[in-house]
Formats: sequence, C-alpha cells, structure tokens
Amino acid sequence: MGEQQSTGPTRLRGLDGLRGLALIPVLVFHLWPDFLPGGLVGLPIFFALSGFVITRGLLGEIAKHRTVDLRAFFARRFRRLWPASTAVLAGVTVVWLGFVWMTRSIAIDILASFFEVANWRFLLTGTTYGAHEGSPVAHFWSLGIEEQVYLVVPLVVWFLRRRPQLLAVAFALFIAGSFMVTLANAGDATVIYYSTFTRSAEFFIGALVAVVVGSRSTTLRHDLLGRLTGVVGFLALGSLAWLAFRSSLGTEAYYRGGLTGLAVLAALVIIAAIWSPSMFRTLSIRPLVWIGSISYGVYLIHWPLHIALLHTGLPTWLQPWLVLAVSFTVAPISLRLFEEPIRVRRITLRRFAPWATALTVAVLVGSIYGTTVPAPASEIDFAAAQRRFEAGAAKVAPVVPADPTAPKGTAANPVSVAVFGDSTAVMLASSIGAGDPRIRDAGGWSRVWCPLGRGGLVRGDSGSGDNPTMPSMPAFDFCDWTTNWPDAVRAAGGVDVAVVLTGNWDAAGRKVPALGDGYHTVGEPLYDDWLRGEISGAADALHEAGAAHVAWLTLPPKIDRGPNPRFERYTQLLEEVAATRPWMTIVDYAGHMATEPDNRRMRPDGSHLDENGSAELWRTWLTEEILGIGTSAVPTSAAAIPNTGAAAGGTPSGQGTLS
Repeated sequence: MGEQQSTGPTRLRGLDGLRGLALIPVLVFHLWPDFLPGGLVGLPIFFALSGFVITRGLLGEIAKHRTVDLRAFFARRFRRLWPASTAVLAGVTVVWLGFVWMTRSIAIDILASFFEVANWRFLLTGTTYGAHEGSPVAHFWSLGIEEQVYLVVPLVVWFLRRRPQLLAVAFALFIAGSFMVTLANAGDATVIYYSTFTRSAEFFIGALVAVVVGSRSTTLRHDLLGRLTGVVGFLALGSLAWLAFRSSLGTEAYYRGGLTGLAVLAALVIIAAIWSPSMFRTLSIRPLVWIGSISYGVYLIHWPLHIALLHTGLPTWLQPWLVLAVSFTVAPISLRLFEEPIRVRRITLRRFAPWATALTVAVLVGSIYGTTVPAPASEIDFAAAQRRFEAGAAKVAPVVPADPTAPKGTAANPVSVAVFGDSTAVMLASSIGAGDPRIRDAGGWSRVWCPLGRGGLVRGDSGSGDNPTMPSMPAFDFCDWTTNWPDAVRAAGGVDVAVVLTGNWDAAGRKVPALGDGYHTVGEPLYDDWLRGEISGAADALHEAGAAHVAWLTLPPKIDRGPNPRFERYTQLLEEVAATRPWMTIVDYAGHMATEPDNRRMRPDGSHLDENGSAELWRTWLTEEILGIGTSAVPTSAAAIPNTGAAAGGTPSGQGTLS
C-alpha cells in the first residue's frame, strides 16, 4: 500500500491504476461488508504489487550502479512510509484519549502498530480477522507484514547482487517455504491471515515477477505475447472480481493456500499491465491512477475514521459516505503538503526531526498511559481475568476443613466449588462466592474461547449458529476437557460442587470430523447426538474424578438479541443428560437473568458478567443455589472423595432444574 513507484522515466503508469483498483474492494469490504464479502482480495494484489515494485527498483539500482545502497533504500522507505503512519497513530492516540475511548487493548494495539508488529499482536492474542472489537488500528496488521518483508527483500537482492541469475531461484524458494508453512497450518485462519511467514509468499511472488520481467523489455508489446498476456491478465482480473463478490472470510480455501493463489492471479495482472496494450489502457484510466496515487493515505485514514464515527449518533447509512468523503479529501492534501515533500526531500529529515519527535512522543506516551487507564464499563479485560483465574487455580491444594464435624455449608466447613467452562465461566469465577465464608474457591479449569465439544472447526459468532461468511477457527487441543477438567478436580482433592458454564461456541457453526465435512449447529439431530455425548462425557469425568455434585448452568441469550432457540435446545440436552445422573443438577442461570433487573449492568457486553456483575450474581442468587446443591446428600453412586469434607452432606435434593 505504501510503495510508490519512481517518478522517473521507468514509471509504469498502469500499476498505479492497479493499486487504485485494489483499494476499492478493500474500502467497500470495510464499509459495506455485506455488499462485498470477498473484498479481502485487494490485499494480495497490494502485497504482490509491493514485492514487484521494490524488487524492480532494486534491480534497476544494480543495473546502474552494480550494487544496492541499503542505507539509501531504508532511508527512502522511512521517508515514504513512517511520517504518514505515525501521524495517523498520533492522531488516533490523542483522539481516543480525549474522547475517553481508549482501552488497554487499543493502547497495546497502537504500540504494536508503531513498532510494525500489529500482525503478531493480533495473531498471538488469537484475534480472528474481522473480530477486532473496534480497534482503530486493526488495519495496521498489513503494514506490519509489509515492513517486515521490506527488511528481507533488499538484503536478498544485495547478497546476490553479483549473481542476479540466482535471484529467481531464491525468491522461488522463499515462496515454497512460505507455502509450506501455510500447508502446515492449513485451516487455522488466524495464523494464515496474520503470520508474516504465511503471507510473505504474496510479496515474493511479486518479487519473482520483477526478476523474470526485468530480464526483458518492459515496453508494451503489440505481438502475440502482448495479446496473450492481455487475455490471461483479463481472465485473472475477472476471477479476482468474481471472488470479491462470491467468496468471504469464511471461504476455507483461503486458509489452505488460497491467499497465495490470489497473489498468483495478481501477478498475471501485473505482467499484463506491463506488456498488454489493452490492459495498460484499462488500468491507466485517470480516476484509477489518481486513487492509486493516494491509496496509502486513504488506507491509513479510512479505518480509524470509520471506528470513530461508530461512537457517534450519526445514522449508520451516512457514516460510510462520510468516511469516503473525508478520506478522499484529506489523503491528497496529505500527499501534496506532507508526504511528498518529505519523500523528495523538499522537507529534509533535519527539518522534520522536531515533528517526528513530537509524533513519537504522542504515540508512545499516550499509548503507554492508555494501558493504565481504567477500563470503561462496557469493556471486560478477559486477559487479566484469565490470568487471575489461572493464578488462583495453580494455588489450589487439598484442604481439611477447620471443623469437619461442623454442618456442611458453614464457615467452619465450607462447600468447595470449582468452575469449568469458557470465557463466561472465567468471568463467573472472578468473584466466586462474593466473599461468603460458606463457599471455598477450589479453582477449576476455564479458558477464554474454548468450546466444550472437542476437535474440528468453529465458525460464526458464539451462540449464533453457522455463518459461512466468517473465518473458521480450530477447536484447540488445549481445550480438551478429558484431562484438564478431572485433573483440576483431583488437584483440589475432590470438590463438593463442580460448576460448569459453557456451550456458547458449541452453538456456533461446528465442523467435526466424526460428523463429516459439513458444518452443523445445535438443533440438528446428528449434531445434537454428538454434543449430548460431549456433555455426558464431561459430566462423568468430573464426577469420577471426585466432584460430588455437578451443577451445570444454562446459557442466557445475549442482551437485545431476543430468545435463542439454540440455547433453549442446549438446555434440553443438559436436562436429558442430567435425567440419568442423580448427582447432576441443571441451574437455570438463563431463567434468572431473564428476570434480573440489573442484567444489562451485570453483563455490560451483552454476554459476560464483569467482576462486579459476578459478585452481585453470587451474592444475590448463585451462592444459595450452590449451597443448596453442595449441602445435599451425596448420591450413593458418587465417586469416593478424599477426606477433605467434600462428601459431608445434609438433606437430599434429588436431580432437577434449579431456578
């Protein structure tokens, strides 16, 4: 996106038009995703084009000077890319702090973007593309990859400057290596989309084209080869346009080598733009060339502006048009008065240094401060909650009650409770018992994002069924309840009550190897049978490991979404499993929240309790529910529990649904 061709005599005007053509689907995809769900095809075009342009420039330098001035190359990259991107980051930092929109997560995103590692930030946090939850710098992932590749390509060219005939082999090997990494991670949308190792093939394909084409004339050809490349180029361009409308983030082929395939199509268009008169004329249309010339600025500006407008009360239909109007007004002004003067040294780096220092200070100080600001009521810090949960669970050990002869459910002989499940369980456990001495926190095992059902892929939003336009994610092996859950019970020396809250991601789209190639969700008989087996297996594993009782909570629908038939069917599956297990009780969390007047305040994001909401739930309702279960007689089929007071009981409760 940031790469511009030289303004010298070797400028290839058709490539400016291709850059503009590639920007259009990206913008439409970001602003009207339902209209153009496959607009992501624009990024591989940009990547291949960037690889071609920088490699072609380096080869031209070798032809002229017989070497590559690396210092000059990186200085050019700095002058071209750094000022505008840092100015945008500084603006985002100031605006988000000023309007109190800043969150710790966004502040870290800004820092990662400044240091050109945003793609690794999103990858390591498991953020699926399209699920950035309003980060104004979510688009910097692609710029991070671009800058990382820019560190490699010039070094390769410099190293082989005396043997340029080996460059094609070198770039081919880089492409093969990147593609092998893609195949090794096939199906993992987050890794495939964000990893430099998987996406670099798209740049190297462009670099390989520059080597191959660079050995020949770059003038338009009016012979058979020119006509043939034109036909192939238009077919490739048509294929990209078709994919922009007919594919989406949920197209699994993209995560099995398809993104590299898009770059191959882009390479065919690049070759056609160089040699085919008809393709050259098509891509040299003045509006496309103009859009291409300001594409970097438009790309930088449009996304934070889009996110900022989401915070306003402006009509949603109007916001995308305002984004386009402002972006296409500011970007050419920035290019003319700010970016271009620095690039061509009308503004020297010495004169720019005070401004560069100010921008850097604004980004670093502002974002570092942003990591310390209290989270707004609508934001839940899941990472911090996960860390607290794991730290607490790691300290759990068998505990002998102060008075094993005291009645169960008293301060001298509390009910031990362990919590199991996904992110909703992590937050439920954040204030377990709300400080009531009758409840003892016995840890458990809960992880953000983990579904109950093992293996396969998950697609769509949690609880919302299958969504084929969304990317799929693997159900990670570390989520496997067969070892994690019973091991946590044993580590505590057995527990009185194992509280389970999970199933949100099992009510999305699931592709399970045992069920064939298609995606399924709750409500389909085949899938229900499989999920029922997972529920019963997990409950049995907890009980056999030493959980006297299993209290499984139902799932409340998301706020403002209305009743969720998938969650209602999930409750039926729970009841069917509990019907044959007297030690298993279904706790009607969904029913309670349906009548809870503070539901919205307790679940600020519509799904999860925050820490205060968790404390209030335990204090006003859940503590008594769990005490009632934990103090009931242990069924005769209960597993033997070490002498920690976990098996002491009172009156029998029987199996059923508590509300």
